[in-house]
Amino acid sequence: MIKNLSFLKENLRLNVERLLYALVFILIFEGIIRKLLPSAVGLLIFFLKDIFSVVGLVLVAKSIVKETVQSSSIYHLRRYFLILLIPVLINTNFRDPKLALFGLKQYMLYMVIGMLVPLAFTPDRIERFKKFIFYITLTIIPTTFIAVMQNSLSADHWLNRSVDGSSLEAFSAGGLLRVSSTFSFTGQYSWFLNIACVILVISFCLPTTPDNVFKKRLKLFLIVFVCINFIIGAFITGGRTAVLGSGLVMLLGFLFAVIKAPQKIITRGLILIAVMGLSLTALRIAKPEFFKVYDLRSEDKKDETHTEEVEGRLIKDTFGWTVWVADQDLIPFLFGNGIGAMSNGADKISLYAQEVRLKGATTEGELETTAWEGGMYLVIIWFGMRIWVIIMCFKLWNKIQINNTAIAASFLLGYIIVVGLVGTLSRQPPISIWWWLAIGSLIAISNLDRYQSFNKKI
Repeated sequence: MIKNLSFLKENLRLNVERLLYALVFILIFEGIIRKLLPSAVGLLIFFLKDIFSVVGLVLVAKSIVKETVQSSSIYHLRRYFLILLIPVLINTNFRDPKLALFGLKQYMLYMVIGMLVPLAFTPDRIERFKKFIFYITLTIIPTTFIAVMQNSLSADHWLNRSVDGSSLEAFSAGGLLRVSSTFSFTGQYSWFLNIACVILVISFCLPTTPDNVFKKRLKLFLIVFVCINFIIGAFITGGRTAVLGSGLVMLLGFLFAVIKAPQKIITRGLILIAVMGLSLTALRIAKPEFFKVYDLRSEDKKDETHTEEVEGRLIKDTFGWTVWVADQDLIPFLFGNGIGAMSNGADKISLYAQEVRLKGATTEGELETTAWEGGMYLVIIWFGMRIWVIIMCFKLWNKIQINNTAIAASFLLGYIIVVGLVGTLSRQPPISIWWWLAIGSLIAISNLDRYQSFNKKI
């Protein structure tokens, strides 16, 4: 009976692990797959990450995930947040029941990823977690390769067009196209690079155990090669989200790591910084065209400097919505105009969302989107939930004792804080999935640390 139960648990974990691999694959390669397929099939690919997440819900329901304290916290968070979301769902349901379901998916479905990661990668399966992290690290290479190809091709080449075949020249900078690599949009590529830099550090801190010396050297070579590819990818996008976002995530992670493991981070951190710095310098000399779009985006304008432009965008995204939200009627002011309406794909399933788009309604920043879709009520509960998750992750990080796991957790915490505060989680499922994947990874690392600390005491 006990052997049979152990087999069922291991089989469940293996299924969850396979699901996570498939989810990461579709997140990264969705754009290029949709470009190669007819639009009808491409629409199915667009919703495939949602299908995987629903399958994840079924697996969680069958699992023992509620036995771990941290995963239990997310489990209960989902239940309480659903209850709090009811007034906004009712308001949206009066406008379009389909949109209410779509909006519920946008705001709640991807929380399950935070439970799937520690379920698949328990402390006794840590080597499989390391392989999973290394797998994501290696995807930086093909995404950079495609980005370099796009950079050398004309704007009308199919690889440089959107998933529906339309031109992306409107998103160019200084007349040069901003590349999207294997993703549907340039922004998705940039947000991927933000999590990729963290995954790269984790691969460096928690390396897989090679079978022999050759594999060990090969692994080191691959890490250095991936570092070079990451630098190329970050700058070739032409997006400041990739460069400045990754820089901020790395800076926060470095500060947390210095607090936790100063001796380790000084040696390993300096090595990684040296590799990055030398690679950046060499690449700028050898391949200046890779940096041209970003440099054009970063130039001072006639009426404002680059710093002023970035500050202006941040201020607009943070406070711009306050200008118009107060002018709305009482119900839209309190409960919004319909959750999910501003998200990509909403107009494909909701007539109301189509009408909203035709009238010219559009939002950019996360606060602006949340205020428009769910009013002041949703702003409070949505950002309250995100801050609660950040505090939970900070507490987990604070309890970690072992150096290598502490450094890995530090960079994850830096990413969770940055994206949790400014990421467009409500309208961009890929960003939300990456965020919850980072949270699940931090929980898995915390579980590993507690397991190793307990064994040391014994």
